[in-house]
Amino acid sequence: MSLEISRKVAPKTGKLPELDNLDIYGTVIPLLEEGGDRITWISFKDRYPLDKWSENVLEGGKDHIILPALENISEDIKTEIINNYRSNLSNKILEHKKKAGIAMTDVAGHNDEALIINAAFHQSLLNGILDHLPIRGEVPVALFENLNTRFKSTDDFKSSLALLYGEISESGNFRYIAANTHEPILYSAQYDTMLRLKKTHNSALPIGFALSSYSGADETGSESDIIKPPYEINEIDISPGDILLLYSDGLYDHEIYLENNLEKILSENTEKSSEEICQIMKQDILKSQRDDDISYTIIKKHHQKL
Repeated sequence: MSLEISRKVAPKTGKLPELDNLDIYGTVIPLLEEGGDRITWISFKDRYPLDKWSENVLEGGKDHIILPALENISEDIKTEIINNYRSNLSNKILEHKKKAGIAMTDVAGHNDEALIINAAFHQSLLNGILDHLPIRGEVPVALFENLNTRFKSTDDFKSSLALLYGEISESGNFRYIAANTHEPILYSAQYDTMLRLKKTHNSALPIGFALSSYSGADETGSESDIIKPPYEINEIDISPGDILLLYSDGLYDHEIYLENNLEKILSENTEKSSEEICQIMKQDILKSQRDDDISYTIIKKHHQKL
């Protein structure tokens, strides 16, 4: 398969998120011309019709999906339950105007198969968000359990996929799930130091490696199949001036760089934009030998303007 066709298979990376007080940028450095690493930006306010979904909920368009059974209940109580359901869901949907999603994947290999697996996962993820967000007001962990089991159940799927999916809010709260990915790194402006957030990081097996134990992932395999533990939500709050770094296995394996170069780069460039810091890192990374794709994302929180 030609490189041109491979690129057409993959979904668009999406618009780079723009949120108040935050500066977000990321880059992929493939080992070859194309590789197994990918970043997809999910700027909810740009990608999805949040206002339309919210209005549809308030008008009762999702009642048949979201409401519980309301039999043998007085009309006054039934009306109150319905209005609360609609209002809460509508507000949850609209809250995504102040959030952005980041999906980072790393498929083993640097060939066409890696490109196809990445493309299939990201298309499935974006479609899953379309299914869940309008009726649940969130991107649930259950979506990733189902995607995991679907990929595990796919015939001839021989390559697993590492995933970090997270959502950052304008307040600086970052919630994420990790599937065979390493702990984020936080540069603290207050303490002028770099922290590897191992204690708060929970990472499960990669996507497609083992069936989910989650009860909603209804596809089953043989008794000999491995059942993985559930994905967990991790949470980080970043403060003004902080820099949060998310990265793939390729950068983690570049251990000398992480230990010797990265903290100095972050400390000396705190006033620069996320894009500028990404480019400085890239120039430094390319000076030394590597044997894998490298991808990383920088989330920087500004000081609020008075």
